[in-house]
Amino acid sequence: MCSAEVYSCQINEIFLYWSRIAAVVTKMKLNNGQKIGLLGSILAVVGIFLPWASILGFSILGIQVGIFAYLALLFGILALIGSILSGKKGAIILLVFGIIGLVWMLLFLGIFTSMLAAYGGSKAVSMGLSVLGIGYWLTLVGFIIAMIGGIMDLKELKSAPPTLSEPEPQEEMQQF
Repeated sequence: MCSAEVYSCQINEIFLYWSRIAAVVTKMKLNNGQKIGLLGSILAVVGIFLPWASILGFSILGIQVGIFAYLALLFGILALIGSILSGKKGAIILLVFGIIGLVWMLLFLGIFTSMLAAYGGSKAVSMGLSVLGIGYWLTLVGFIIAMIGGIMDLKELKSAPPTLSEPEPQEEMQQF
């Protein structure tokens, strides 16, 4: 552990952690849809830990928002798992949680703007959209990219030639 320069030490540890993950992922055989879904789900998860809003000069991280962030994190992790899983099940998981995450983020946007409208009118709503931070937009775009990755993964699986699987063992007839 580093005692001096705590922030640079943490950044180095994070970089080392993600480089190990990248090394594992690059050895995996992922199709283009899975790669795009992986990128989108990582963006969605990372965005939750970045500022979602800036109100009166204070930044509010996504994780501080509460249930919206916790469920968005869950949806992002499940989309991440779906992007790594091979086959139709993985593609469906990626697509479903990409869509659910996108709808969830749009629901947050609707609630946020309606709260601003209730307190300050339409001018507050237009100012509120500029108050939304990079973390919110990164999470939203991440879920859109994950959804696109799920669609691409399903299309690639449909267009891929069928693989030969081992024949199922025949049940032997029992003799009486």
